[in-house]
Amino acid sequence: MVVTGPQLGYLVLPLGVYVGGQAVALLLHPFVSMSDRFQRNDRSRFAAAKGIFNYMTATSLVVLWLPWLAYSVHTAGSPLRVLGGWIVSVAAARFLARPGGGPEAPAGSLLARLTNLSASIRNALLAVCVVVIVLGGVVLVCAALIALDPGGAVPPYVLPFVAGLVALALFGTLGVSLDFNKLSLHYFYRDRLVETYLQTYVSRADARREGYQVSVRDDAEIPLTHLHGMARGDGAGDTCVTAAPFHLVVGSLNLTASRDMVRRDRKSDYFVFSRLHCGSETTGYMDTAHYRNGDTKLARVMTVSGAAASAAMGHQTFLAQSFALTLLNVRLGQWLENPRFRGGRRAHRTETGVFWPLYLLREMLGSTDANRRLINISDGGHTGDNLGICPLLKRRCAVIVAGDAEADPRHAFGSLTEALRQIYIDENISVDINLDHIRLDPTRGQTKAHHAVGVISYPRVLDPDTGAELRPAERGFLVVLKSSLVGDEPAPILNYKQDNPDFPHQTTGDQFFDDDQFESYRALGAIAAHTAFREVSDTAWEPVRGEVWEGAWANPA
Repeated sequence: MVVTGPQLGYLVLPLGVYVGGQAVALLLHPFVSMSDRFQRNDRSRFAAAKGIFNYMTATSLVVLWLPWLAYSVHTAGSPLRVLGGWIVSVAAARFLARPGGGPEAPAGSLLARLTNLSASIRNALLAVCVVVIVLGGVVLVCAALIALDPGGAVPPYVLPFVAGLVALALFGTLGVSLDFNKLSLHYFYRDRLVETYLQTYVSRADARREGYQVSVRDDAEIPLTHLHGMARGDGAGDTCVTAAPFHLVVGSLNLTASRDMVRRDRKSDYFVFSRLHCGSETTGYMDTAHYRNGDTKLARVMTVSGAAASAAMGHQTFLAQSFALTLLNVRLGQWLENPRFRGGRRAHRTETGVFWPLYLLREMLGSTDANRRLINISDGGHTGDNLGICPLLKRRCAVIVAGDAEADPRHAFGSLTEALRQIYIDENISVDINLDHIRLDPTRGQTKAHHAVGVISYPRVLDPDTGAELRPAERGFLVVLKSSLVGDEPAPILNYKQDNPDFPHQTTGDQFFDDDQFESYRALGAIAAHTAFREVSDTAWEPVRGEVWEGAWANPA
């Protein structure tokens, strides 16, 4: 069936009406904007009319061009070429998206040129790929429907709607029965982290000297409420039974569609998981024993906090990348219960009875907020604070130790400076820190020290109603441990550096550490901590200035 003559005119007629309406609106725009006769409500109605014309024009284009493209592909006998172009677009989108870094491509290769483009050009190309993927996919489906109806009994304008209804029926059927969290790469990544950090196996031999593996530690299923050795409410109160530091695991609450002006640029908030409470300032906090029915595991929290490759990536989120990464199922983040929805039965449910396509669509379109039952959480670094120090500064801690082990070969301190900028904007907390000793000397390729110490100035806290002072101005200390080499490290570390010039700033795209690499990073971290705290003690927190801040430990948080 070929659409020509009057039939084509009938299809084009609505498009002409809407384009004409847009043209009239364009001509009237100066009069409406400058005339005193038109008030605020009149201008709002005029803007709404223009918006309606824009949407109807786009709809008419879809209805007109999709059948024409589908029939063109069918009659020209070129579905394989269109399919090939679609596959190439998917592959290009995968490399242009670059979620959370990736392995280095061979110099001069096409892959290297694709991944080393400037951000603006790369984003523009990614947007083109997404358009081709969407348009090509629909055209291929419609062409397949035409092939199933060689007699032409189905009108051409019905094809895109049939394809949409088929997709809608499929998503509707599977939407409630399938948990889309479990269809992502989250669990694969989670198992690898569990094997590395939460499980320990040793080789043993029995009386017959037959070797086998014995588990001496398996915390793969440890609940978050047991993080410090016991569950809350087991008769011992809230006191931890170990002397280990109180863990705060920070994720990024993605708020790309939030109407909160404070979060407009960052598109995220700090979502904190701990043994006692889970939540954020945006969602409020909830007892961990009740949050998600107390079913939150340490392994899940740890994986979400490190979910660098995700469709929603906080301040790094943009539409084309969200669409491509969702389409390719590069989704390490998770949709979890919103602590704000704590009333009635909802306070004790996990993510069950959810219509998942709705949330997947919001993830694909980069439209996440905190107004629904589920919230999207990914890598804590997507907030802009890749060191996780802002939640500690908000709690006015007396001493904060930050391990800056990001891939930073130029020692630009991007994560540290961004975190200090954010906390000053949000809380008026300033940090005076001299980073000269941990800056890279370009002639030697080394630094003078592994650490730097800064003085934190916490402002006074006043009651907003009475103006009374709730907390006085206080001081604290920020100790920054930098992944760096000073030249006096043990021979095994220097030998590994000689064979691996990128050490200790190898990209996180390398997910396959061997024994030498793992031990080199561990040993360097131990040396950095040892030298830092050998020089910095409870009575001398500023060795560079040679001062002791009196009262620095007063009123510690």
